[in-house]
Order: sequence, then structure tokens, then C-alpha cells
Amino acid sequence: MGPTPAWRPTVLVVDDVGDNRELVCAILRHAEFRVVQAETGAEALSQALGIPDLIVLDVMLPDIDGLEVCRRLKADPRTAAIPLMHLSGMYRDPLAKARALDSGADAYLTKPVEPAELVATIRALLRARRAEAELRAVFEGALDGMVITDDAGRYVEVNEAAARIFGVPRERLVGRMVSEFTPLPFDFDAAWASFRARGSEQGEITLVRPDGGRRVVEYAATARITPGRHLSILRDVTDRKRAEVALQRHVQIIDQINDAVVVTTLRGTITAWNRGAERLFGYPLAEALGRHVSFLHVDAQPAREDLVREVANVGRHEVEVRCRCRSGEEIWIHVSRSLLSDPGGAPLGVISYSIDITEQRRMLDALRASEARAHQLAQRLQTVQEEERRRLAAEVHDELGQALTGIKLGVSLLGAREGADAARAASTLALIDDTIARVRRIASELRPSVLTLGLDTALEWQVDELRARTGLRCGLSGTLARALDGERSLALFRVCQETLTNVVRHAGARSVAVRLDDDGEVVTLTIRDDGIGIDPLAAARGRSFGILGMSERLRALDGVLEVARAPGGGTIVRARLPRGDH
Repeated sequence: MGPTPAWRPTVLVVDDVGDNRELVCAILRHAEFRVVQAETGAEALSQALGIPDLIVLDVMLPDIDGLEVCRRLKADPRTAAIPLMHLSGMYRDPLAKARALDSGADAYLTKPVEPAELVATIRALLRARRAEAELRAVFEGALDGMVITDDAGRYVEVNEAAARIFGVPRERLVGRMVSEFTPLPFDFDAAWASFRARGSEQGEITLVRPDGGRRVVEYAATARITPGRHLSILRDVTDRKRAEVALQRHVQIIDQINDAVVVTTLRGTITAWNRGAERLFGYPLAEALGRHVSFLHVDAQPAREDLVREVANVGRHEVEVRCRCRSGEEIWIHVSRSLLSDPGGAPLGVISYSIDITEQRRMLDALRASEARAHQLAQRLQTVQEEERRRLAAEVHDELGQALTGIKLGVSLLGAREGADAARAASTLALIDDTIARVRRIASELRPSVLTLGLDTALEWQVDELRARTGLRCGLSGTLARALDGERSLALFRVCQETLTNVVRHAGARSVAVRLDDDGEVVTLTIRDDGIGIDPLAAARGRSFGILGMSERLRALDGVLEVARAPGGGTIVRARLPRGDH
């Protein structure tokens, strides 16, 4: 893309003498102007509707006098703003020039004219027109009200923003006196004369609208921006003033609150600071006002824009923050923030209520430390318990099992003899066999060797053993995606073992379903019975030591235990355990 081409203004040249017209056109083309031509007044009026940037108009035309053409162009709203310059070879006297300028022309040159003077005059008129257009755009587009008055104090021009402030359409505001909108008693004549004498003034005034409504307006006025014209810039601050009054009343109220109350702007500058804040943070009002609230914070806080947005979205924002007092002491406070808005709902600031929770935080930290130590102790006890179970299982299986086997062998030898002792020996052998079976079961419960074959196999053994021992309908479904490490396998096995024991002892169930699910990330063991169901309050409060033990066992491995009454009756126990092998 090449450079933006320079602006080339278009000039309409009107002259009935061809040689004169061509000469002017040649001069303008040489100066890089675009040129449009017309020979008559009627043609000039038609060509002007194309809105050229400037018109060069001869006074003597064959159909319509050039002065009349000028008057018609200036009377038409479509062409009134086009700069117009008369160029005449007939009327050279000052009176003729004055008549031409009175007709609305912006400049008057006589023929023959120097090319440099012609070009310079046209460029000066174009600069003036551009500056006027820019000022007009500012005037019309300003958010503040802008009014221009004459020497008598009459509005001669107003923008839309001013019309909104006065509550009057702009076409009805033009022509009215400033004094019509000032409250009585008010010596307007004296005030207006004082303003014109000083040359400028700014302040605050109350305007009275035609409907009786009052608006508080800040103004900045400048006298004689052009001869006989005075400019005033107005800003309606009524809502802001009402909000300030309401805020001041609010401040007086919050000063009686014992909690620390701090009011800030949306950007975080402190505008109100009650006695409670002085007591909590140690800073007197004079030292806090005007400072950014972040000077209190020990830790970095979210961006102010994000905080205000969150407060606006949720209505109230509560957080715990660490602050540094004037004494240097660090405290924890609970802060509740709300948005302050003007009557129209526009946000003005943030109000914060703070209370000291340092002691509560210390107690909570101590409680958490105590809980952490309790969890560590529980984990250690479980480790010791498993080690003791392993040792007892080995002793029961090896030593007691061997001793019983030896006794069985001896009794078998005695039973081989004939006589009365043979029947007694057979009975004793049956008792020994039962005892050996019990010893093996106890050893398996203490430390199931079947776990070495995997959790799936161990759970299947446990379900089969429960079915054989109690007669309950008990089934196992699901399987592992891949082998689980020993520690996690043991944890889930113990959960199943404890749960099934509870079912037998307390549930009054007729059937139990055990399911094992594995999504590759988390292994889930679910046990559901059709018994009387667990007490929801007991489950929620974790009153059962069995539930507590299972929960702590899983927690040590980042797992979770859920116990709940099943829909339709019975209890559901669900253990979720991350694999931990990624």
C-alpha cells in the first residue's frame, strides 16, 4: 500500500468571460487544486450543490448578479458553510467591496490579481474553514454541555449535551436568556457584568429547569471568544453531589460501628475510615485518607479491576487477608466487601467491613497441626498394626500350625490301636482338624497370603470365604486394568474386610455385592448390601471407629471413603484410591 495521497481541495470558478476563467483555473491547477467551472449564476447555484471546498465568484454575471448568487448560497443550509471569494474587475472601490462582504462573501479581490495573492487567499480561507469544521465537531460531539451567549446573556448556540442538562430541546433553548434558568433571588445583571469584566469564571451553579427540576452544574466560562460571543462549558454533577451527600451520611453512620469500616474509590483510594478502623489498624483518619488501601496488605492482592468486577457480579465478596498495622504487628482480618452505587446504579466505590480473626487463625492453625499429628499417628499405628499382624500370622501359621500338626500325628498313632480309645481318638482328630482350619483362617485374616496373587484374587477369596462361612449371597464383579501396588492393594483389601465384617455383624443383610472398577487413574471399590442401612448422621459424623480407620487408611494414600444409605435400603461403601503409578 502506497502513501496516502495529499488532500487536493476542489474550487468552483464562476466567470462568464472565458479567458478570465481559464486564467484563474490555470493558476489554481498549477497550485494543485482541482477545478470545476461555471459561466452563469444559475450554473453556479447548481454546481455548488456538489459541495466544492471553495467558490471563486465573479460579480458581473449575465443572468444573476454575483452578489445575489452569494446571498442565495449563504441562505441555503446545504451551501452556507462553503467559503466564497468575489473576484471582480469592474468594482474596485471600497464601497463595492463592502457591499460584497455584506452579501456574505468571505473575501474580495480585484482583477488583475497576482497569482500568489490569489492562491494564498484561497489557502487561508480553506484553513479557516477546516479549523471551523474541527471546532464544530468538538462543539457538537462534546460530552459536556457547551453554550455560546451574546452580550445580553442570550443563548445563541447550544449543543445537544447542554440541551439535556437544561431539559429543553436545543432549538427552543436558543434565544432564551441565561437568567430564565437561575433560581430567585439572583442578581443576574450584576453577576453577568462581573463575568464580562473579569473575562473568565468557573464555579458551581444551580439551574432551574422549566419543569421545576433543579440540576447542580459545574461551569467554566470564557468571555469574548469572538466579539460579542461568550463560551460556557457545563457539567451536570447533580447525581455526584447527591451521592456525596449520601456517602457523608453513610460515613457518619458507619463511624458508630465497632467493626473496622473502610470506603474506597473503585481504584482503591481510601475515602472513609471509621473509628473501628483506627482501633484495628492503628492509623488515624488523617494518615489513612487518600492512600491506596493496598498499603495495609502484607500479601499481593488481585488486580483492583478484577476485585471490583467480582464484587459487582456476586454482590458481596468475603476473604481473609493478612495486614500490617501501624505498630508493625501482622494480623489476619476477615473482610466483607460490597459495592457502593449512585441512585442510577452506577458504581461509585467499595465499602469493606473488617474484623480481627488473628486469634481464630492461630487456634485453627493449632487445630490443623494437631490433626496432622493425629493423622501421622494413625498412619503409624496402621503400619505397626500391619507389621504385628504379619508377625502374628507367621507365628500362628508356623508355630501353632506345626504344634497342632504334631498333636494330630500323635493322636492318629493312638487311634490306630484297637479298643475304646479309638473312638475318642477319632473325635479328638476331628476337633484338631477344625482347630487347624480356624488357625489358618485367622492367619489369613491377619495377613492374607493370597494378596501376593493380586487384589482381584484376594477379593475373590474373601467373597468366597464369606459365602462359605455365613451363607450370605455374595458376588464379585469387575477387575483391575493392571496390577496395583502392594500398599494400595492391602488398603482396599482391608476396607473390603472391615465392611464385610460390619455387614455380618450389624446389617441383617441377605446379600452383598462387591464391585471393582479401574479407569486407569483411580481404582474404585464399591460394596453394597440390602440390610437395614446405616444411620446417615452416624455416617456423616464418622462415629464408627471402623469407618474412621478405613477413612484414615485411604487418606494416607490420597484416597476417599464414602459411606451412605443406599436408595431403596441397605448401605453403600465406596472407596476411591488413585493408582499413584504415573
